[in-house]
Amino acid sequence: MTTKPEDPIIEVKKAENITIYCATNGRDVEWEKNGVKINGTDLDKDGDNDVLVKENNTLIIVNSEVTDAGVYSCFIEHILDGKSLIEKESVEIQAVVAVELEQSVNLEEGETAHIKCEIQGYPVPSVVWYKESEESGTVELVNGTEKGRVWISVEVKPEMIISTLIIKSVQHEDRALYNCTAANDYTYDSEECMLRVKDRLAALWPFIGILIEVVVLCAIILICEKRQKGKQAQDEDDDELPSKKLNDNSSKEADIRLRNINS
Repeated sequence: MTTKPEDPIIEVKKAENITIYCATNGRDVEWEKNGVKINGTDLDKDGDNDVLVKENNTLIIVNSEVTDAGVYSCFIEHILDGKSLIEKESVEIQAVVAVELEQSVNLEEGETAHIKCEIQGYPVPSVVWYKESEESGTVELVNGTEKGRVWISVEVKPEMIISTLIIKSVQHEDRALYNCTAANDYTYDSEECMLRVKDRLAALWPFIGILIEVVVLCAIILICEKRQKGKQAQDEDDDELPSKKLNDNSSKEADIRLRNINS
């Protein structure tokens, strides 16, 4: 079998036609993909033409996508002495591994993290998660790590693999970069997500700060008022002292005059 382009590999969001030619001795061939016979042009049932079967035993993959990757075969069935003999040739159409991962996740302590990694590629890539932090360095994550709080779920779809990293009851120590790496025998890709974990009481700190300021301000006002009242009381005492001395002097003078008269 021959292909055009030679050794084709499908890239995400880079559609192009791929032609597969099957050389025979003039006989028409039949086609299959991943062991399933090709009948019609819409292989993934999404309403468009995925392949076109042409004359001269030619198959064209139209506007190739990751879902078009796989093993394509042409075959001829021979009947000899009442027995079926299949003559087959195959070619593998690969797809570049591509990873998509959200760049950051913000949570509060005690919440559960769900970090979703979407992977495309063919042959189907394997997926590995890593945690990268200054405290622990780079650590591979598997089910049950981080004291049983880490679990990894995998969902396989025709167009992609979805690997979700689940961290239960996140803690301050979970703040780190989380790396999703996918690879097959031909290509690999990886992306990182920053997990930020906030203190559960973080939202209360501004309110607490304002409350402390109000309490301090009220205390200052009370102290100032107390000092002001004490000063006023002292001033009143100072005002009464000369009057008292004047009254005492007048009384003494009156007593002296009275004594002089009596004598």
